[in-house]
This record gives sequence, structure tokens and C-alpha cells, in this order.
Amino acid sequence: MALKLGLTLYSLGQRREAGAEPARPARPPGRLAWLNAPSAASARGLLQLAHRLIEEDGVAVLLTCPDALPPVEGLILQPPPLDTPAEARVFLDHWRPEVGVFSEGELRPALLQEAASRHVPLALVDARAPRLPRDRDGWFPGLVRGALAGFSHIGALDEAAARA
Repeated sequence: MALKLGLTLYSLGQRREAGAEPARPARPPGRLAWLNAPSAASARGLLQLAHRLIEEDGVAVLLTCPDALPPVEGLILQPPPLDTPAEARVFLDHWRPEVGVFSEGELRPALLQEAASRHVPLALVDARAPRLPRDRDGWFPGLVRGALAGFSHIGALDEAAARA
């Protein structure tokens, strides 16, 4: 119940400006892994993972990051969607990932909740203290705990991050 209330309050603060919808390329056929980085700096490790998935396993990879990244052959780069239930549904309806890997500790609760409801396996790697996206700080009942519950694996950087 607390998660639902927290997610509702959190989602009320997100508004899309007219014409702000990013262009989405067509989803490639076959398997698709979705990687999410909160910044270009945190994308470095995910870029190495993406390269291995593409080259060694032949898996299509979507990397979402709010910062501009240089193009990488075979990698689909997109900004993450607004973190609302409606935007999460549109995003996941289009991409239909088989797995999601988030880096650091940024949580996108609406997106994570929708992915979990679709049984998309999720992992949080290089985890630090959990936090909401930039400009989304505030108290939302049960939101962080509920968002973390969607991850089947969390790899914390250190003991302090694991406690957080």
C-alpha cells in the first residue's frame, strides 16, 4: 500500500513538455538487453558489458542514459523515458527487453515497477546508496524499498553501500 501511494505521489511531479518525445528506432529482432546508466561516467562499465554482449553473444543492446554518449557500433543509445507509469509502459511495450541492468544507485521507481510486473529480470550493479533521479528528491512512502524489491540481484560497491 505504501509503495502504491509513494509511486502515485512521485509520478505526479513528472510532466512532459509538448514535442519532447524522443525518436525511437525500431526494435531489432531477437534478444535485447537493456542497460541503464544515470550519467556518462557511470556508462563506462556498462559500455564494456554491452560490447561483450554484442560481440560474444550476438545480443542486441539498448543503453539508456540522460547524458549524450558517443555512438558505438551495434549499440542503441536512447535517453531514459520520463519515470511515470504511462511512459514506462510505452517504453517497455516498444523495447520488450529480456533483462535490465542498472548501474550505481539511481532508481526509476515507475520504470522498475512496470518492468517487474512484466517479469523482466533486473540487476543493480556498482550499487551505491539508492537515490531517485536528479530533481526528484523528496519523501515518497515506501518508494525506495519497493523499487529495490524489483531487483533479483544487487551488487554493492562496499559495505556502506550494502547497508544503504
